[in-house]
Amino acid sequence: MIEIETSYYKHEIEVRFAEGLLSSSNDWQWFIEYTEEAFEPFLNLESMSDYPACYSSVQSAYVHLARMVDQVGDVKPEFNTAWLKRVYECVLVRSGLMKPEDCIKGDGFFYILCIASFGTYLINCVSESGYLYNAQLLVYSNLHQLHDFEPLGDDRSRIVTLSKRIDVPGFSNVIDTSSANFDSALIPVDKTYVSNMLDEHFDADFLSFKNVKKRSFQTWQEALLCDALEVSFINGNIEPVVRYGNGVEVPDTTAWSEKMLSLAREVFSDARAVCVIEALEFGKHDIAPSEKSQEILVELSIEHAESCASVDKPVWSLSCTSFNILERLISEKKLDKDIKSRFNRRLSELLSGKSDYQEICYMRESILFCARRSNRKYSLLKQPALQRIP
Repeated sequence: MIEIETSYYKHEIEVRFAEGLLSSSNDWQWFIEYTEEAFEPFLNLESMSDYPACYSSVQSAYVHLARMVDQVGDVKPEFNTAWLKRVYECVLVRSGLMKPEDCIKGDGFFYILCIASFGTYLINCVSESGYLYNAQLLVYSNLHQLHDFEPLGDDRSRIVTLSKRIDVPGFSNVIDTSSANFDSALIPVDKTYVSNMLDEHFDADFLSFKNVKKRSFQTWQEALLCDALEVSFINGNIEPVVRYGNGVEVPDTTAWSEKMLSLAREVFSDARAVCVIEALEFGKHDIAPSEKSQEILVELSIEHAESCASVDKPVWSLSCTSFNILERLISEKKLDKDIKSRFNRRLSELLSGKSDYQEICYMRESILFCARRSNRKYSLLKQPALQRIP
C-alpha cells in the first residue's frame, strides 16, 4: 500500500473557513483557489488497495467542502483544476444535491469516490449521524444489525448496479460487501483474526492509542475492536485519537451507542475481546464490566505490577488501562467485593517494600493507597515515612 503525505490547511485558513461557516457566507471562491494552489493530490489508482492513499490526499479538501455545502448549499464555485471539481461533485452526491449517475465519468479513483460518497449519503439517510464521509457500507459487513435499509428502497440496488460498472482490481469486494448488507447476510467474525490481533495488542494498557493494522474488508464488529484498541481510557472516560474543533472524532466514539456495544459483545467468544468492549461500555455508558472482565483486569494489573516491581520501577509506573478502570470501579463501589479483596491483598504484598516519600505521597492519592491500607502490618511499617508527609 502506498503512503502519501496528507495535505492540510494552515491555521489562518482554518480560522477564515470557520468564520465563513459561522456567518453562512456565500463567498467561497477564495477557498477553492487556495485549495487548488496548495494541494497536490495523488490520484494514480491501479487497484482498490491504492484507494486509501488516494483518498487521504484529498480528504481534507473533501470534508471541508462537505461542511461548507452542509452550511450554505451548492455555491457553484469556479474551478481551474479538474481534480477539485470532481471532488466537489462527489461532495454534492454525498449531500444529495447531485445524482451519482451525473458524477460518474470513467473509471478510476473518482468513480470509486463517487460510490463512497453515495454510500455516505445512504448511511446518513438511515442513521442519526451527519457523516462528512463514511464508506462503511462498502467495506463493513453486518451493518443490517445497526441500520434498517428498507427505507432506502431502490437506492439499494442502484448503488450495487453502479458499483458493478467499475473495472478496478479488488473492487469486487465492495460489491459483495454492500450486497450482503442489503440482503441482511450474517457474516461471522474471523476468530483467528481477532485472536491474533489481541495476542499483539491486548495487555495491561490495552486502551492507550495503539496502532492497529486493519483489514480493508471486515465485519463492523471487527472494525469496532480495531478502533477500540486505538482509543485511550483517560480520567475515567474514552478519548479518541483525534477530536477536531467541529466535534468530529477519529475514531467516531460518538457512534458507540449502548445497542452497538451490546451487539458487538455478543458475537465475541474471546474473553479478551469481551473485556475490551465492556471497557468501552463502562467509559461511554457507565455500565460496569462483568465479573469475568473484572478478573481479567485484576490479573492484567497484577502482572503489570509484578513486571514493574521486578525492575524496581516507581509506583506511578503502574498506571495503565487496567489500573485506571479498576480505580474508577473502586471509587464508584462497582468492583465485586471478593475480586476487590483479592486485588488489594496481592497488591499489598507487592508494595510491602515501598518506603520512598514521593511514592507514598502518590499512593495516598490513588488506588494503591487503598490497597496499602488493607495491610495493617505494611501500614505500621511505613509510619516513619508517613509522619514526614506535611
